Amino acid sequence: MSQVDRDLGNCDTFPHTRAAPGAAFPFPPRADRLVLSAARIVAIVAVALITAAVACALLAAVPFDVIRPLGGAIRRVEDVTAERHARMIQVCLAYATGCGLSAVLLWRRRKEAAHWIAEAAQEFAAAVGRLPATLGSWGILVWVLFALGLGLRGMHLNDSMAYDESYTFNNLARQSLIVGIADYNSTNNHLLNTLLMHFSWRVFGDAEWALRLPVFVVGTLLLPLLWIWGSRWAGRPTAIVALALAAVSPLLTTYSADARGYILVTAAVLALDDAASRLFESGASKRLAWLQIVLAASFGLCAMPIMLYALVSVAGWVTVRTLFRLDRPVAPGVYRGDLEPSPSRGKPSVAASVFGNALMTHRWPLIAGGLTFCLIVGTMYAPAYIFRGGSAMRDKILEPISLANQLAAQWSSLRGGWEWCTAGFPPGWAWMTGVILGVLFFRSTGADRIRWLALPVSMLLLHLLGQVAPPPRVYIILLPFAALLASAGWVATLSRRKQHVALAGVILACIVAIGGTVYAATHPVLIFPAERTSFVSTRESMLELKSQIAADSSHPHRLIAPLPCDLPSIYYRDREHIPVEINGTPKPDDVLWLLARHGESPSQVLTSPLINLPNEEAHRPPFEKVATFRTLVLYRSPPGR
Repeated sequence: MSQVDRDLGNCDTFPHTRAAPGAAFPFPPRADRLVLSAARIVAIVAVALITAAVACALLAAVPFDVIRPLGGAIRRVEDVTAERHARMIQVCLAYATGCGLSAVLLWRRRKEAAHWIAEAAQEFAAAVGRLPATLGSWGILVWVLFALGLGLRGMHLNDSMAYDESYTFNNLARQSLIVGIADYNSTNNHLLNTLLMHFSWRVFGDAEWALRLPVFVVGTLLLPLLWIWGSRWAGRPTAIVALALAAVSPLLTTYSADARGYILVTAAVLALDDAASRLFESGASKRLAWLQIVLAASFGLCAMPIMLYALVSVAGWVTVRTLFRLDRPVAPGVYRGDLEPSPSRGKPSVAASVFGNALMTHRWPLIAGGLTFCLIVGTMYAPAYIFRGGSAMRDKILEPISLANQLAAQWSSLRGGWEWCTAGFPPGWAWMTGVILGVLFFRSTGADRIRWLALPVSMLLLHLLGQVAPPPRVYIILLPFAALLASAGWVATLSRRKQHVALAGVILACIVAIGGTVYAATHPVLIFPAERTSFVSTRESMLELKSQIAADSSHPHRLIAPLPCDLPSIYYRDREHIPVEINGTPKPDDVLWLLARHGESPSQVLTSPLINLPNEEAHRPPFEKVATFRTLVLYRSPPGR
């Protein structure tokens, strides 16, 4: 029993809070001070929850006629409609109920909550104290791979803005904060990324690196997170190869320098899976694991709704492992003597009682964690629900696919995801070989196999149930799992003896790091679909256009920028203050500028779906080429006759 346990068990209230008359107040020992501080925190949180519940209840009672004029403080009075007011009442009543219930439960269990917080603080302090020794034990190669991943990501931090991140900034992040978060008419608004981009823009300005800084930081921290996660699961020799794969991965590198939510949710998936695995490890802090689960699940879902895949996956394999008491995994570099004794597998007849006992043992952390999760996620999505309702669910990407086309659509989606995840070095066939070898030779038990399969199976089932086939980039959350399984297969195949495991891991990691670096150095655009290569030269094109317009201010100017160059062009026009209209219907006296891909004529651009100006060339002088860039050509046509 810990000191905190003894203190709480020996007194009705917190220890050393009363002194004899005339006696000096005793200075409480460290454990007692932690409990006292935790008690204050509990009291403050309970009061805050009660206050929030009362405030929400009062806000729900405010009539529509009083609320409507306040819309002008946010944007426009007309934005406050009766329908949105009704949704606001629903949200306020839900918050009043949730906050009130949380406050009552917290106050009724305040001693246990204070004990829990104090113990968590002690365990966190102990973990921080062990951190220098842990970092020092990782080895030079691990730090070299971290530096390599940081350098490759930094190389793309100032790349020309892409289409989706230009959309996020133009339409959302540079608006007022409440408008950017509330305008959730499609799932293309990754709310946590929009929030972080807004604050980064406010602090650092609108340069490319500033808007990408939050995802760059998370994408870089993903590497040590993957190393810790992989080491715990499969051992260091396997984890170091997976770390090398992640450091040079074109997909992870690209989305670590692309201001979208994909790298945020990938980090949250790993943090969630790692924390759930620690619930089954003896010696691990269960309190810190619970905290990590709640925070990872909450912020992952705030980043993107695809975090639902991971929530279903982790809930599934944790339930199965608890229900049937499956053995701990044994991987290359992790030996059975180093693990806790494996419990005997439960018989099906007693599985329900085993699971029920586990739920009862952890019922208060589950309840508290569930309420915290709901409050965090609800706070992020509440403005979106009030302002847009369920319009995001009518997004084109969520349109149901007919049953006859389901298999073809799912296969196309999976194949595209595999190609994106395995782009670069090593090639796709080597990845596939490693995954197959990992399935065959990776020493594992039932718990391990369930955990490997849980995420891809959850994704497939949810896709089939929702009748959707997502774009390939959604499968980025599977890449760390595929990398760890492939690495386990390669290491297990090359090291048939225990003493060769570490050497095999080092050699493979060096090969991957060197090959991936060569690939990155020879491929300025790491992911090659047309939508990513088209806008590579938008910045250079717009800067050239700015200098050309400065030399001719006698006429109005208009730029024809086809998809997907239109939104990046708007971003650079606004940032550089270029006096040019973008797209729309040209006027006879406009100087008309046009961006086209290599091998694409002005006529093809004018007849493209977004532009739709098939007769424009007939009324204007011929287009002349002004400048050629890596992926784009800038054309000019003088004012029409």
